[in-house]
Amino acid sequence: MFDSIKAYAYGRWIGDRYKNSTHLIWILGGDRPAMQDEQDWRPIWRQMAKGIRAGAGDHVLIAYHPSGGSSSSQWLHQEPWLNINMFQSGHGNGHDVANWEFVQKTGRSNPRNPRWMPSPITKTIP
Repeated sequence: MFDSIKAYAYGRWIGDRYKNSTHLIWILGGDRPAMQDEQDWRPIWRQMAKGIRAGAGDHVLIAYHPSGGSSSSQWLHQEPWLNINMFQSGHGNGHDVANWEFVQKTGRSNPRNPRWMPSPITKTIP
């Protein structure tokens, strides 16, 4: 089972591996909510972000990729490790989503994190 201890170890390992690649935006999650019903995966993401910073340094930018029709700000806006709020529409539960509402709502939040809706084509580093 992937738990907080393994998340920290993996984050530290991968952060150390790419610590000299200063052009990265670290995106945690992966098309999933941070909480759902009784499940709360935020402790895992907190530890992974902590591990990334331990391996790569405090200069990293970290975002969270939520499921369709949602925004990372729903679950994680107050997390100190979250530098960029992301939202998604276009598939899954995200069909016909009023994207501007995510931008407006997050813009009114405190702290005011930047917002980003990634394009459908994303290049990843192997």
